[in-house]
Amino acid sequence: MTEMELWNKYKQLKGTYTHIKLKNGNVIKGYPVVFTQAIDNEPEIAEIDIELENGQLTGAFQDEIESIEVLEG
Repeated sequence: MTEMELWNKYKQLKGTYTHIKLKNGNVIKGYPVVFTQAIDNEPEIAEIDIELENGQLTGAFQDEIESIEVLEG
């Protein structure tokens, strides 16, 4: 997934309950709340931050993400 593809997904899914599958097999379920472009991040990889059901924030780097989809109901 390119940075632009991740940005477009983020805009589409911001605030919706989302399922993010990582390449290592882990899954993050929550609400995308922040997108950080590579140029503003250290290391210089785009990142999406997700608010979990318990209110904590976690992030996933662009190169870690295998797929992103909306979870229904």
